[in-house]
Amino acid sequence: MPEISSTKSNGNANLAMPIFSGMVTALAVTPFMTTLDMSIIRAQLQSKTLRQALADSWKERVGVKLGRPFNIMYTVYGTTYVTANVTERICKDAGVDHKLPTCIATSIVNIIGIAWKDIRYADLMNKVPTIFSPRSYALFALRDGITISSSFVFKHDVAEYLQENVSTFFPTKRSAELFSSFLVPMVAQLFSTPLHILALDLGSQPAASVGDRLYQIAANYKTVCSGRLMRIIPAFGIGGILNDYIKGLEHAHLPSLAEVVDEATDASSALSNFGPSMNKAK
Repeated sequence: MPEISSTKSNGNANLAMPIFSGMVTALAVTPFMTTLDMSIIRAQLQSKTLRQALADSWKERVGVKLGRPFNIMYTVYGTTYVTANVTERICKDAGVDHKLPTCIATSIVNIIGIAWKDIRYADLMNKVPTIFSPRSYALFALRDGITISSSFVFKHDVAEYLQENVSTFFPTKRSAELFSSFLVPMVAQLFSTPLHILALDLGSQPAASVGDRLYQIAANYKTVCSGRLMRIIPAFGIGGILNDYIKGLEHAHLPSLAEVVDEATDASSALSNFGPSMNKAK
C-alpha cells in the first residue's frame, strides 16, 4: 500500500507543473485575447471597423474586468493549455509518442471551447440571444481544426523544411521553430476567416440568401482576418513560448529566459530579412 501511495504522489507531482503552466499562460494571454475577440465579433455584428470596435472594448475594459467575457476566455485557454500539457506529460511518462494524442485531445477541447466562447460573445453583443444551427457548429469546428493543426502539427514540418532549405536564415532548430510558430498559424487564418464569418452570419441572419452571405464574407474579410491574425500571436505564439518556458522550470537544462528572447529576436530578424534577400536573389 505505501508503494501505491508513493506512485500516486509522484504522478500528481508530475502533473502539477503542466497544470500550473497552463493556468498561468492562460492568465497571461486572457486580457489581450478577451479585448481582441470581443472587438472582432463587435466589428462584424455591429458593422464597425476593427479600430472602432477595439476602442469601444478598451473603454469598457472588457479584457481586464473579472466579468463574463474575461471568465469565458480564461476557461477556454486554461482548458486548452492544460489539456495539451497534461496529455503530453502522460504520454511521455508512458513512453508513447505525444504528438498525435496531444493534437487530438487539444483540438477537441479547443474546438468545443472556442465554439462555446463565440456563441457567448455573440450573445453579449446582441440583445436577443443568437441561435446557432448545426451548420454553424460545423464551421466553428472546421475553423478551429485548421488553427490547432497548424499550431501543433504543421508548424513542425515547416520548421524542418526551413532548417534544411533556408539554413542561412535559420541556423538553429529553435530559431526555425520559433519562426514557424508564428508564421504557420497566421497563414492558416487566411483560410479559416471565411468560415468564421459565415458561421456567425448563419446565426445572426438565418434567412439570408447565398448572395448576402458572400457579400458579408467579402465585406468583413479584411477586418475580421486582421483581428484573427493579431489574436494568433498571443494565443499560440507568445503564449506557446511562455508555456514551454514555465513547463521547463522543473528541468535543470532549461535555457534562460534571455536565451529564449534572443532566439525569438533571431527569428524575427530572419522574417524581416527573408523578403529583401529573396528580392535581391531575383
